[in-house]
Amino acid sequence: MAEISDYLLISTALILMVSFAFLSAMVTIPEVYIERASLEVSPENASVIVFVPLSISGKRENVENWIWALIRDGRKIAWRGENTLLTENAPVTIMCGTKVENGDILKIWYGGLPIFENRIGG
Repeated sequence: MAEISDYLLISTALILMVSFAFLSAMVTIPEVYIERASLEVSPENASVIVFVPLSISGKRENVENWIWALIRDGRKIAWRGENTLLTENAPVTIMCGTKVENGDILKIWYGGLPIFENRIGG
């Protein structure tokens, strides 16, 4: 009888671990992703990025309350949360507060997960 209860205990533990791993993987998949976007530093102000999402996939009805970061040499040099609605082909002005240089990286998070990352100037 002890063999059956040991077997059930081990089987239950294994099922719980597999279920937890599956749910964890599902939670970390973003509901939305910006596939393509245009990034330009404003000619009038070198601390402003004009960001235009060109292709958004997934649940894209209400992509607002997102966070952006400007990364240089592996460090965040500027970041902020935004309430602006991200819509395909609609320009968004990102005020960085510091000069944006070629090679800097713009990274965007939505719902705590990264949905976009691209290098400025190529």
